[in-house]
Amino acid sequence: MNALSLNGIDCSNGVEQPLKSLIVYNMKPLKMRQIVAAVASMYEVTLMDILSTKRQKKLVAARHLAIYACSRLTTRNYSEIGRFFGRDHSTVLYVEDKLSHTVKSEMLEKIAGLANIY
Repeated sequence: MNALSLNGIDCSNGVEQPLKSLIVYNMKPLKMRQIVAAVASMYEVTLMDILSTKRQKKLVAARHLAIYACSRLTTRNYSEIGRFFGRDHSTVLYVEDKLSHTVKSEMLEKIAGLANIY
């Protein structure tokens, strides 16, 4: 092993490898309730507001982000996520399509970090 290696990866060829790919996270699987609680705290609303049928713009945005985060950060299928939110699986598909182009991975990482607190 030469002086420019990290965990057996040769770094002397001038090609930089992102550090994120070398970091191993030892997190427990997230629960949907934790994710919704994290999004609720970010939007300064209650967990029950997100799970409600209220249509205020702030609540809809929080609900959509929570649904999207649940679909990305858990292994639950669309039907299970929809049932948790009191909605149909097609709502989850709609949110997934709507937010997949706008939500950055950093936002999901922030939600995952907050969800570990709850």
